[in-house]
Amino acid sequence: MVEKIGYLDGVRGVAALMVAISHFFYGFYPSISSLSPLLININSINITLNFKPLIYMIIHNPACVPIFFVLSGYVLTYKFFQTNNPEKKQDIYLGGAIKRYPRLMIPACVSIIIAFILLSLGLFYNDTASSLLGPKNIFESGFAENWQFTPNLFDALRQGLFSAYFSDNKNGTDHSLVSYNGVLWTMYCEFTGSLILFAILAIFGEFKYRRILYIPVILIFIGTHYMGFIFGLLLADLFNNQEGIRHKVNNLYILIAVLAICIIYWLFINRLTNFPLLGLYKLDLIYIYISVGLLMFVILSSNFMQWLLSRSLFLFLGKISFSMYLLHGIIFASFSSLVFIYLFPKTSYLISFCVTFLLSMIVVFGASYLYYHCVDSQSMRISKEIYNRLKNSSCRVPITKDTKIPDNQGYP
Repeated sequence: MVEKIGYLDGVRGVAALMVAISHFFYGFYPSISSLSPLLININSINITLNFKPLIYMIIHNPACVPIFFVLSGYVLTYKFFQTNNPEKKQDIYLGGAIKRYPRLMIPACVSIIIAFILLSLGLFYNDTASSLLGPKNIFESGFAENWQFTPNLFDALRQGLFSAYFSDNKNGTDHSLVSYNGVLWTMYCEFTGSLILFAILAIFGEFKYRRILYIPVILIFIGTHYMGFIFGLLLADLFNNQEGIRHKVNNLYILIAVLAICIIYWLFINRLTNFPLLGLYKLDLIYIYISVGLLMFVILSSNFMQWLLSRSLFLFLGKISFSMYLLHGIIFASFSSLVFIYLFPKTSYLISFCVTFLLSMIVVFGASYLYYHCVDSQSMRISKEIYNRLKNSSCRVPITKDTKIPDNQGYP
């Protein structure tokens, strides 16, 4: 029996919402997002560094995108460990590998086409909105730098069909590969990480001592985002087999302690500098993935967390999470920037910011809901149809004049 994991959609929805919120602050209130050592002043409301960790966790949580990767590692593999049917196991890793490209490409490519159209019509106002905050804030936020180029349809299609998935953008630092929609830097990690997972399942999935092999695999990918996929795979293996540990870990105190560790990591991760570990690894990324892995461990072990994340609001956020992730930046740079430009000369900075934020989130939710039904859900259907057709064509036996067809089973 396949377990329902709607609560993990809730986790994904919360993470996507936090990404959107952090990017909004990044563009329209960069002084808070960057957490400058100077006092942050909001209309006589001073927020000192005493609140820095809390603000960092809420507004600029570095664990949001890693949550996506750990979730992918779990969701893409957990069914493999729930079945003993060899054919179903093959469908999971082979079908998953075949479906992954169209599943990611269709929604991502459509978002690029939308950005191309808006850019061609001159409907991005992020540079003007950023200029209202002053030269220093433009430098800090980088919000003004996006979509400041001449649109080219061939280049847009190249990014939407190829570059975003097959070219290493160095964790988003190579903006030329995803210039029409910067959040697509994760698509390369998502696509490559998924193929790594399916390869591991195909080669070692049936190996009795496969869990021992996870250790060297984690060490190979340590300090990279692929750690998240391996952590997700490990959790899927631990929680979804006959010897699963789900019911063995139900001590409330243990779960609270693990959750506390996650929060401590997130609160103080900004204090860690990006210094190499033994000249090879970055401690901050390692700590983030450890904390995300522990958080996932808590969620998978806690009935209360699963119940909470299965509420309608979180399920709705989970449903539109991919669409929200793809669209929010485009909306902020067009609609939100235009609203902010209109309000800023007429009222205070704080009111302009708050009104723009509320209107923007309404548009983001509405657009994401429509995008889910019109694009995202269709990509799931199309990817499944592609795999089913390939599977059926490979299983079809060619009919020749010498082929014996049993009675009542031939073609009319």
